[in-house]
Amino acid sequence: MALAGLSTSCKDPPQKPPTEVAAPDAPAPDRLTPGQLLEGDDEVFGLRLPEHTTLLAVFRTSASVEGPYDPLDLAAYLKPRLDASHVEMAGDHILFPKARIRGAKDELFRIEIAPAPRGTSLQLRNITPLRAEQGLSEAERWRKAGLAPDGRLLDPNGME
Repeated sequence: MALAGLSTSCKDPPQKPPTEVAAPDAPAPDRLTPGQLLEGDDEVFGLRLPEHTTLLAVFRTSASVEGPYDPLDLAAYLKPRLDASHVEMAGDHILFPKARIRGAKDELFRIEIAPAPRGTSLQLRNITPLRAEQGLSEAERWRKAGLAPDGRLLDPNGME
């Protein structure tokens, strides 16, 4: 009798609802979708470049990069890493005319993506305007530029 009372008072533990199963064609969370580029170790002007990127040339205000990927895939890779007001597309060229690299210095870049012989070319050009020197009068600014206030050269022989 005591056992019968215990058996009726014990209930099975509550069952968890079945977990949702992802569709078979959906990528696993740790997989890249087709065309998605993986971030690499190389960096230019604070911008992390995708894997398999070749740095062709890096200068103080510009850089040239090439990689074996599609231009649209590279643009999709760059969009979340840039602050750009708009993107221009002309044929197979993609242009970010004025973009700032997120997390980097406050500099303005012109970024162009175009097909190349071995994949895609990426051109970065720093177009940040120079800041005017503070505290100069108008006459001092003219003199610093080598001109008189009326626009004449201060030293015509110095311009040769």
